[in-house]
Amino acid sequence: VSIVPNWFAFAALRQDGRVFTWGHEGFGGDSTPVSGLLRDVAEVKATLTGFAARKTDGSVVVWGEANADVNNSGGWQFLQNVVALSANSGAFAALHSNGSVSSWGYSTVGGQTESIDTQIDEPVSVTSNERAYAALNADATVTTWGDPASGGDSRGVASQLVGVVDIVATNLAFAALTDEGEVIAWGSEEYGGSTDRVQLLLSDVIEIHASSSQFSALKSDGSVVLWGRGAGNYVQFENPQNITTSSFRFAGIKNDGTVDTWGLGENYLLGDEALRQSLVNVVEVFANDGAFAALKSDGTVVSWGDEYYGGDSSSVQEQLTDVNTIYTSKRAFLAQKK
Repeated sequence: VSIVPNWFAFAALRQDGRVFTWGHEGFGGDSTPVSGLLRDVAEVKATLTGFAARKTDGSVVVWGEANADVNNSGGWQFLQNVVALSANSGAFAALHSNGSVSSWGYSTVGGQTESIDTQIDEPVSVTSNERAYAALNADATVTTWGDPASGGDSRGVASQLVGVVDIVATNLAFAALTDEGEVIAWGSEEYGGSTDRVQLLLSDVIEIHASSSQFSALKSDGSVVLWGRGAGNYVQFENPQNITTSSFRFAGIKNDGTVDTWGLGENYLLGDEALRQSLVNVVEVFANDGAFAALKSDGTVVSWGDEYYGGDSSSVQEQLTDVNTIYTSKRAFLAQKK
């Protein structure tokens, strides 16, 4: 089961492809009007006030407040042959098998693509932040729409957005990695939309990652460049692998199986010696919005971060043995045992 929340309701997708909802009925908690259609569902996405479900046949079912225009205008017919869904705070975007994109919801945050349809060239992926979208096209260029200040307008960096291989997003900005190891950012400067303070360091980049307000670039020499809210620095690590992010911080596994963290928030730092000593033989690190959980090779788990997000697992530590994998929600962890 996977549970997808918005601000007022929840949608649970079961392994059999059925969806169940609860919460505020006006914001997607009541799916009764579409319950007969919620079968064979492959994925569910949520805005702050609505839900959209992509079915295995490529059709999409929508319900909740952000979908009123689709439901009232007969827009269902356009939501066919969909291969992927994306969502931000108030709009959805659907990538179709023919390479086109449809979006709906509030136009101020990307709920329409009419003005940029001619610029989208067979997108291979669509990335969202809270108020805008960025489509990576088949020709390795980028098309954006939504709130201009949040990255919906990329004209200022359009000439640099060539050879793009990856796009990531903070809450209000985007960053793109090119095939030459360069990074281009746009959107809100506070959220990482400007690389001015670190631009000279952004070369030979092999991966980019994003938290809610910071970007992190891993270079080929194992160093990390950080920029965004409260950041703008360079940190030397020992080739961190499998980097994962919470809302405010990053964590990566080093070659020796120990863990490094960087970003905002003192409660994420590994300053406690006992915690550091326990983070050995780590095989994977998981994150929710406020905490991390590390799965070790012996099947035990170590967690840290905000205690209200699962950062303190002392009350269940004796049960965290023979763990196979860990699932996350926004504020909790679930350990599946072998």
